[in-house]
Amino acid sequence: MKAIDWINHLNMSRHPEGGYYKEIFRSEKLIDNDKSAMTSIYYLLENEDKSAFHRLTSPEVWYYHAGYPLMLHVIHPDGRLVTHLMTADFSGEQQVAIEPGCWFAAELPSHFGYALVSCAVAPGFTFDDFELGTFDRLSKLYPDHEDLLKRLCQ
Repeated sequence: MKAIDWINHLNMSRHPEGGYYKEIFRSEKLIDNDKSAMTSIYYLLENEDKSAFHRLTSPEVWYYHAGYPLMLHVIHPDGRLVTHLMTADFSGEQQVAIEPGCWFAAELPSHFGYALVSCAVAPGFTFDDFELGTFDRLSKLYPDHEDLLKRLCQ
């Protein structure tokens, strides 16, 4: 399949951080009477698309499904950078968990093709819990990662 086949089949929309997404699950169980216990989306990057650096107030787990390898970059609050290579085979990881407060971004190292993943967030995702990073802010916090931040900040 091609990226457009997945985008059409899953009825995906553009995501503010880059790429395409489709929410597939939002728990009816509420936490603190107003927040879903869990949400899940399909997420797709293609070619030069990127998931720009952002962070959440909840843990998020990425699950790799199909396509080309995907690099998921995670900057921990102490400045430590961990880059995960997500693939369908044993040369990479098929699942990556990201703790709240970490800045993370994703890209296709090939800058060609697509990668299809799912992302689950618990407690459930809302845009109130989402913060998009800027180069100016993150480069001051993490100057050692300036090149990566230039490439993957909006």
